[in-house]
Amino acid sequence: MLTRVLHRLASATLIAGLLVGAGATPAMASGTAALPKYCATFVSAATAARTEAPVVTCSNTSAADAKAALPASAAANVLLMSAYSNAQFQGSTLNIYRGAYCDSEGYDIYLTSYDNWAKKVSSIRGYQSCNTVGLGSLTGNHHIGHALSWSFGGTVFNDNVAYVHLYYN
Repeated sequence: MLTRVLHRLASATLIAGLLVGAGATPAMASGTAALPKYCATFVSAATAARTEAPVVTCSNTSAADAKAALPASAAANVLLMSAYSNAQFQGSTLNIYRGAYCDSEGYDIYLTSYDNWAKKVSSIRGYQSCNTVGLGSLTGNHHIGHALSWSFGGTVFNDNVAYVHLYYN
């Protein structure tokens, strides 16, 4: 399990570095665009495999409005993780949904695919048995097996999360 997570983190960080270095979209590369207050997305097999771009919907009114704007196929999904733009679970929120609870295999979430979020996350909460996280930064740092919830403002991961491996431990 640890070897697989290390390999995923190393690969994701390399991919994220190439995306930013190769001129990714201005919002991703600059990290300067303002985030809406509430955003929602769902992790499908295709988005986890990176064969399809994720659908992200946002609202400045409520998290419920952001989720309601997702495609109908995502309606039954459960909340796995909330990423926050500020430390201590404050600021704008990206809620990530999936059709099943967390297991020991977990889910890969490439925040470089989610607009501006790779350069904005400062804390994460897990739900539905998602109690552990591995992170890869845009600058090549890795952290394996940190318990959730985690506020990492002031660390190397503050506004610097390319990849999340979310799982049950």
